[in-house]
Amino acid sequence: NGKIDSQKAWIEKEHSEVIIPNKEKKEIAFVVFDPNRQVIKKVNFSRTFEELTAQLLESKNMIDRYDALLELKKTEIGKKRGFLIKSYNQETFHLIKAEIVAQLAEDEVIQSLELIRKAINDNDVNVRKAVLLNITKINESMRTDYEKLLKDSSYQVITIALENLVYNFPERTETYLETTNNEWGATGIGIRIKWLEIAF
Repeated sequence: NGKIDSQKAWIEKEHSEVIIPNKEKKEIAFVVFDPNRQVIKKVNFSRTFEELTAQLLESKNMIDRYDALLELKKTEIGKKRGFLIKSYNQETFHLIKAEIVAQLAEDEVIQSLELIRKAINDNDVNVRKAVLLNITKINESMRTDYEKLLKDSSYQVITIALENLVYNFPERTETYLETTNNEWGATGIGIRIKWLEIAF
């Protein structure tokens, strides 16, 4: 029901038992050991799919949501897709959004493709970059969305987008080179180097 109970305990022995009372016998959505990763530790902590998705969607600490998301990597895409999309839509932190993009990268279901479109237009450059780094095989239906990234505010995004688009659509190489002809990039003039490499 959204209520949180917590218990602090010293772990001094090889085996320590910590009891958290549930006097009202309420249903437990999920349990987090060491919220917000305060302690240096190694943890073996099995959780059900329901507990992981609840933690992903409801935990107040970003790192606890991220931990749940990493555990969900092992889950079949059809089972977790809806939860990942819901998480992306309510999330503000780029690391979690980028990981969701990575986990949905090979899923060609319409809902996942719509989320990738949304990620291409995300305000955070790290999310846009995650699309490019995780989806190198570009679906034709996504081509025009990818092409927008050739005019991105990030030089690194433009460089990766140029390489990916030329690789996937070699027949459009001239168009892509023309679009980026006046882009040079920042330190190391990365865009121009990639442009010359492709032109050559």
